[in-house]
Amino acid sequence: MGQSPGMPIERRIMILGTGESGKTTLSKCFKIMSGVKVLEERSNIKAVLNYNICYCIHAILSFEGLTDFKECATSYETITNFSKLFSNSVSLQQAYKQRHLYHHPLEAFTNLLNRIDDINKLKISLQDFLSSYVKTCGIIRSANLNINNIIFHIYDTGGQRCERKKWKLEYGNTDAFLYLISLSEFNQIMYEANENRMLDSLQHFESIMNDKNFPKSKPFYLIFTKADVLKEKIKEMKFDLTNTLSHIPKYFKVFKQNQSNQFENTDNSKLEQITKLSEDEFCEIISFLSIKDLYSIMLSCKYMYQLINLDRVWYSLCKTQHRDITSEHVNACIDKYSSSTDYNESRFKYYYKNQGYVFEKTLDYIKDMYISKISKETNLKGVKVICTVDLENTTKTISSILEQLK
Repeated sequence: MGQSPGMPIERRIMILGTGESGKTTLSKCFKIMSGVKVLEERSNIKAVLNYNICYCIHAILSFEGLTDFKECATSYETITNFSKLFSNSVSLQQAYKQRHLYHHPLEAFTNLLNRIDDINKLKISLQDFLSSYVKTCGIIRSANLNINNIIFHIYDTGGQRCERKKWKLEYGNTDAFLYLISLSEFNQIMYEANENRMLDSLQHFESIMNDKNFPKSKPFYLIFTKADVLKEKIKEMKFDLTNTLSHIPKYFKVFKQNQSNQFENTDNSKLEQITKLSEDEFCEIISFLSIKDLYSIMLSCKYMYQLINLDRVWYSLCKTQHRDITSEHVNACIDKYSSSTDYNESRFKYYYKNQGYVFEKTLDYIKDMYISKISKETNLKGVKVICTVDLENTTKTISSILEQLK
């Protein structure tokens, strides 16, 4: 990649990924880095944000069976009226919490809803610009950056199923690929089909890796986005990742059922079936338990291994997966920062919710799923985890990638 005297070198970077994985937001970050004064188009940004907010309003109302999307007006009045209704409606707030069950593309919905007056007055920030969403169609050159006489041309791509077949048309003209994967889509449905988005994403990623036409010798970066959204979902503790991504729930449900019955009328054969899981399978279950479930397991370990005459099986596996839970250092931290009077409950709340153990385990689990699909021939240059709306950190990530591609 030597530089010719006097003449700038040109590099084409193509951003790939399935729908709503953060490609356009990353393209916007490139655009901001290039020096384009994006906030000069405040009126356009306002119009997009109003449409985004109204689209999500209509989606929430439709989920509740209250209105049809096509019959709702996209206007400031619609938004303000809904905002008043939303703040006092438990059912609408509950529908919003269940937004993973329908198409709801605006992660910053509640924040933008609260700021609608500022947006209407064109008090638009860079964060608003990054949060706005327009579905990309085709392949679009979204930014140009000149760094030390090397011009990087950034290409955004459509990620819906009907758009992906267009990617291969530009494979030969591209110098490097950034493949984006949303960490938060494990429990969301697709825009174009009532199917799990992460499973679709994983299947398509595997097909790309197996595609003989994909230029595997060119620099390839795997970028996981929306880490902040995943972290928020984990904090809510309203999901169980094992029910979405693996075959394990059939075993886990047996245990939960027996647990809820306090092991009365227990079917010993089912319990023995659980304990015959390999350590890897069992630890996979343990990794994603909620605070309450894990604590319940730890409490019922003694009774359970007595019941099936397998001394210390459950306890030892729990301890293997969560060995730091009993360390003096962690306990000291927990005691210092916990406000709960229930010591055991506070230990788990602090360690899991504040220390982010479940987030780290979930992140590793998702990363490993995709990395395992990467072929040996692929010129993998890096694996990154970012929050695309965090401009500062995303800029650092982009800069490090461009530095490698000079």
